[in-house]
Amino acid sequence: AAAQVRGKELLDQFIDLGANGRLDPEGYITHLNCRNVTLPDEIIPRIANCSKLQDLNLRNTGFKDRQFVHLENLTEMVNLDLSDNPIAGMSIHKLGTMSKLASLSFASTSVNDANVRQFEAIAHLKTIRKINISGTKLSTASYEKITRFFRLADVKH
Repeated sequence: AAAQVRGKELLDQFIDLGANGRLDPEGYITHLNCRNVTLPDEIIPRIANCSKLQDLNLRNTGFKDRQFVHLENLTEMVNLDLSDNPIAGMSIHKLGTMSKLASLSFASTSVNDANVRQFEAIAHLKTIRKINISGTKLSTASYEKITRFFRLADVKH
């Protein structure tokens, strides 16, 4: 039953943890800011219930690579911040359905050269205009490849 929680009830659960967000007039969560909130493992899957989510800030929440599966179907996403998390980058390809994504941040994560192909797997997302990979373990050569994948984006290294 907890997995089916949506709208205001779900937003209230995030608020109880210290997050904040907004609902649209139909009661869907469209913005969720969990920055600096340690999210329990059992609440992360509930993000998948936020089908209208456009703006998600998971900066410094403890978000891990294995949890990318819960973001896969968030096709309305415009801004996604995954900075300051223990992410190596092996699941970045799961963001490939986010056809409206404009801003993506992996700043201060463990994303490294071994995961450049993950960026190539989402290079078809032509709406991306900003990518922040500063403070990662990506080399200059990898940064240059990512810049080529996303020619229209401002890639911050």
